[in-house]
Amino acid sequence: MPVCVSVRSRAAVGAALVLCLAVAPRVANAGPVLLVGFAEKNGTQLWLPGIGWRFPVALGERAERVGQSWRLSPRLLIEPSVAAIAGDASSIEAQLVPMLELRPRNERSWQPYGALGVGLAYTAVHGLRLGSELLFSDQVEAGIVTSTSSGHRLSLAYRFRHLSHAGLWARTNSGLNAHFLVLSLE
Repeated sequence: MPVCVSVRSRAAVGAALVLCLAVAPRVANAGPVLLVGFAEKNGTQLWLPGIGWRFPVALGERAERVGQSWRLSPRLLIEPSVAAIAGDASSIEAQLVPMLELRPRNERSWQPYGALGVGLAYTAVHGLRLGSELLFSDQVEAGIVTSTSSGHRLSLAYRFRHLSHAGLWARTNSGLNAHFLVLSLE
């Protein structure tokens, strides 16, 4: 089945990307995220190259104390992103996902980290029986992070993402799993 991308869909994703890029340079410690993903559903292989921005948000003293007691360094991240969907047909997606990142409290040059989050995604792909264009984006990420000589954070990670509407607004709810390689600089 051909994929239809409406002008309204393209305009919404384009406006979201412009807004993120306009706001991002003004937010301290925010930085770009490059994503390359792969998904397969009903014999259709999809490639998902994308770009996003990570905005760290202060957690507060209580969360910091809990993190210290567990010898972890917690961070809350807000990550808007857009991606092309390339496969049998082409389309686009956009998502906004808050994530909780945890990493050990130590001074090693390379540190492991993990992150998880649940947010909202819009996808203009049709024909995969997702049941809706508005979906939940559940994701888990594991990777390594280091500090560069200029003081930036550089991370490389694997991300598993599941898109689904959880049965809330349609009967069809087969979901879509995707695997991503994620590179970020903050």
